Amino acid sequence: MLGIEKYELNYLNSIEEVKKLHKKTFNQLIGKSIDSYFVQWNQNENNWNEDGPIILLIDKKQYEFTAYQLEYSLTIDKIDQTDKLDWYGSGNEMPLEWTKNAFENINSILNKPITKIYGLEYGQESSFHIVGFEFEFEEVSDCLHISNGLDCNTMKLYRTVPNDRNKRIEIKK
Repeated sequence: MLGIEKYELNYLNSIEEVKKLHKKTFNQLIGKSIDSYFVQWNQNENNWNEDGPIILLIDKKQYEFTAYQLEYSLTIDKIDQTDKLDWYGSGNEMPLEWTKNAFENINSILNKPITKIYGLEYGQESSFHIVGFEFEFEEVSDCLHISNGLDCNTMKLYRTVPNDRNKRIEIKK
């Protein structure tokens, strides 16, 4: 899946589900920092393959965020970065490699203590679904925003403004 042999997505439906499955894990990340991040890089086009997972390395664990169609997945330590990437059999037509810390603007949050983690939901009335996460840091004005950009991953320094369609829910004890 997604060019990664044996990788299976773990779809999340709501922030409540995230809290049940990962609240303890996320709470343990408070005070720690993102050591590095990895994205799939298309060597021919010299750009980010936004369809591939985003991996955050925090305290020697990989947190793997993946948008797939309208679904969102979080896995932990499931991707072996030493395995060859092959985007659905495209081989040399789309040669991919994991690239570390690829974006200068994102690199500004590396090694800053995480102060809060938010789950992001999008929808209306009773039909909200998870679309991503935001990480807040000490001494950084913006959050690291990782979300589903309609069947591709987005990663930027941005703080979601909650409104009637967007929810930003802190994941905490």
